[in-house]
Amino acid sequence: MGSSLSVADIDNDGYADVVTGVPGEDIGRVKDAGSVLILKGSAQALTGTGATVFSQESPGVPGILERGDRFGEAVTIVGSTANERAQLAVGDPDENAGDGAAWVLHGVKTGPTTTGAIAFGPSGVGAPADTAQFGAALSHR
Repeated sequence: MGSSLSVADIDNDGYADVVTGVPGEDIGRVKDAGSVLILKGSAQALTGTGATVFSQESPGVPGILERGDRFGEAVTIVGSTANERAQLAVGDPDENAGDGAAWVLHGVKTGPTTTGAIAFGPSGVGAPADTAQFGAALSHR
């Protein structure tokens, strides 16, 4: 847990929330499938109450769980202002045998949602695909 962190007020409640990658997370019998955890901020502190977890097993997230994918190796929050809904970008450099991929979970008032989530890899943006580890690092500025 914590391979990558991003902090912003994703639900516009005035408190910073934390998104962290958990790329070594085993999901069921799928070793190192990976996930992303969102912890909500509150007036007292960061809390597990209302936490959200996304993985390739989550309805609406493109793709399937595969051993060793390490979904969530990189995460970043994009557009978390009062005028923009927070979107979540997730990187997985080991997707498809090391070609890599990235996902975007669009934002709604309460934070990122899987509704309309998209995924793309190196070939989708015209980059070389052979073990490119696309999505190993993400930045939004």
